[in-house]
Amino acid sequence: MTNSHEQIYAALFARLSGALTAAVTSGRRVRSWEEVGPEAQPAFFLEQLGATLENTPPGPSRQTVRASALLYVHADTPGGPMPLLNSLVAVATGSLIEARGIPTTLDGLVASARPTEIAYGGGNVGAQGIASITIELRTA
Repeated sequence: MTNSHEQIYAALFARLSGALTAAVTSGRRVRSWEEVGPEAQPAFFLEQLGATLENTPPGPSRQTVRASALLYVHADTPGGPMPLLNSLVAVATGSLIEARGIPTTLDGLVASARPTEIAYGGGNVGAQGIASITIELRTA
């Protein structure tokens, strides 16, 4: 039986929230970095991106569910936001790896959950840094 998208997204949010303890603000309802003031950062939001369905009879259908972990950091310091943002990206991506480098299964909800892309915005020229981590979750 395939687990529902809601179960998968809820488990992913719980996993990332538990790891990103430095986040002052978090949620599954995405807010723009412009809506999250410096005092409410670091911030973490989980965006649902969609799913790809694979139906290959006679085997069971499989899905690849996609999400984006959005991280916002404001640091008006000589070092800027990138040192903290890079640290949070490492924590988030590391939380999706089990022992021996095996991707997490979110306690059996998916066959694997793994980060596939990291994109950065800002940070190199100002006090606001943004990172987006694309995560693919494959069902069995």
